[in-house]
Amino acid sequence: MSPIKRPAREAAVLRRIDVVVAIHQVSPVGGQERVAMAQLRDMADLGLRVICITGHYDGPKHKNLTLVKLPIPRRPAPVTIVTFWLLATPLCWLFRSVFRARVQTHGFIVGCRVDLVTAHFCHREFARSMGYTNRAQGSSRIARANTRLADFLQELLEARVIRHGRHGYIAAVSSGLASSIQSIYGITETECGAIPNGVDLNRCAETDRVETRAKLGIPDSVLVAVFVGGDWARKGLSIVIEAIVAAGPSWALLVVGSGPQDEYVQAKDCTANVHFVGQQANVHVFLEAADVYITASAYEAFSLALLEAASAGLPLLATRTHGAAEFIADGKNGFLVERSALAIASRLQRLEKDCMLRLEMGAAARQSAVEALTWPQNTVRTLSALGVDFQ
Repeated sequence: MSPIKRPAREAAVLRRIDVVVAIHQVSPVGGQERVAMAQLRDMADLGLRVICITGHYDGPKHKNLTLVKLPIPRRPAPVTIVTFWLLATPLCWLFRSVFRARVQTHGFIVGCRVDLVTAHFCHREFARSMGYTNRAQGSSRIARANTRLADFLQELLEARVIRHGRHGYIAAVSSGLASSIQSIYGITETECGAIPNGVDLNRCAETDRVETRAKLGIPDSVLVAVFVGGDWARKGLSIVIEAIVAAGPSWALLVVGSGPQDEYVQAKDCTANVHFVGQQANVHVFLEAADVYITASAYEAFSLALLEAASAGLPLLATRTHGAAEFIADGKNGFLVERSALAIASRLQRLEKDCMLRLEMGAAARQSAVEALTWPQNTVRTLSALGVDFQ
């Protein structure tokens, strides 16, 4: 894709609008929400004039960033998806066709042609691998129906955008996800490739390990595994809890994220060694308090939490999903495990017995993070895929 051309008659306009980014919401909590926040910050820092079309924005202000806030409800999810599609599509068309700005979307969320879709998920692949029924969670029929309908709508819109050629270039957050999108939708490498998520190596926790553990009532003698994220059914929290219980009393689990806590506690009878801390804007506080990062996800594109855990120097225990399979060198910076409590418990027990292995894996994980992309590097690659000349 060639860089932006700036004819003299359009120069005044383009000085005001270089890039338009559309996303449901931007916040310091969540995967793609944080990716968008980092990219918007770096684009603005480069001196580009950026417009963000969003329903909700909870990020830093910048003189080069203009917000176009749409009246989008946060929930129920199906209403959010449809309303954003209807309201954001004409705006993206306007900015691209009339103002000649380059348009990026996070996900397949608008109906007009754009220049770049950053793909954080492949809903068709997810539906085939896990199914709507297995993912739907909640104590009521309405809650389960809401999840199923949202999944169905996202798969439908994803297929519509790709099959009608409205996606421009698709930048998947991992090589595995890019390959899946190419295979499922029959598109080529020239249409879809990978721009991996970035990581902030300099972000420090606001409190130290001892203080955080003391607040949670976790003794220094206990080893702590940390689980980060929502959508607990997909990410396998019930399996992780069973693994912690099976690994023995020397292990405790920190659960960072929101979900139906009471259901999990009652089902697993695990109040003694599982600590739910809710959704957190700064997960690094809890990463610093942990000894191991753990997930049993059935499907991921590339977990941002896994990258952050690596940057904190934690050994990584994860199932073989997109991103994890590429990032984890089994037995070096972590373990790729089967999605079963016994398999995970076995690895936890090995790490409990071998302190040096924990330290060596943690150091290797940190080095892997050092070798990964930083957020500014991720943003530069994204702008290159957009065709934006920012020099």
